[in-house]
Amino acid sequence: TYVFVDEPRTDPFDEAGFVAAVRGRRALATTGPWLDVEVVAAPGTAPAGPGQTVHAPGGQVTVDVALAQASFVHADHIRILVGGDVVRTEPIDPEARDHRLTVTLPVTPPTWIGVDAGGDRPLPIELTGTYQIEKGRTGVTPFAIINPIRVEP
Repeated sequence: TYVFVDEPRTDPFDEAGFVAAVRGRRALATTGPWLDVEVVAAPGTAPAGPGQTVHAPGGQVTVDVALAQASFVHADHIRILVGGDVVRTEPIDPEARDHRLTVTLPVTPPTWIGVDAGGDRPLPIELTGTYQIEKGRTGVTPFAIINPIRVEP
């Protein structure tokens, strides 16, 4: 889990800022793929990221997703959810290191937007260990998910 803090200093560590970011749900969880997600209501307005709020009185938002992954990570799709419903599934080449998706969506505030990415090809056992395989599973697969972005009127 990665936490997005406003002040990324480590010396001295900004404990109060870190706790505020965790409480503000400013996080991304991943087993390998990296998601960078921003939502805007109109060109030139401030973007919102995981755990933040975007105001969309016009009932429309633009979602910008950038996926990055190492050569041993093979996510093969990105999904965008609005209020729990999958509104877009974007297939991606699992061998691609980077993929960009920008889509404009109708929304009915209040709601939320979520984004995840995943794939079925397991990560290298040297990175994940054998626990999943010992339990009869294929191994740890690539998956990333952001905390939702709230959409308000």
